[in-house]
Amino acid sequence: MRYAQASPAELGTSVPTVLLHGDADSIVSPEQATMLSGATLRRIEAAGHFDLIHPGTPAFGLLLAEIECIL
Repeated sequence: MRYAQASPAELGTSVPTVLLHGDADSIVSPEQATMLSGATLRRIEAAGHFDLIHPGTPAFGLLLAEIECIL
């Protein structure tokens, strides 16, 4: 019950939200990234699960660009 009460998938989002998902991610399924109502999903070609937080990868550069867009 508590999980459902705190689940972003259940609550949705009322602020602009961008989800980045690598299409080579073998840990989180693409379907999970579409569960957050109101969020924008950006798929990143050839990026694995950890590429988004690994400096030097193209996916990390895309993450930084997304952050700069909202600042």
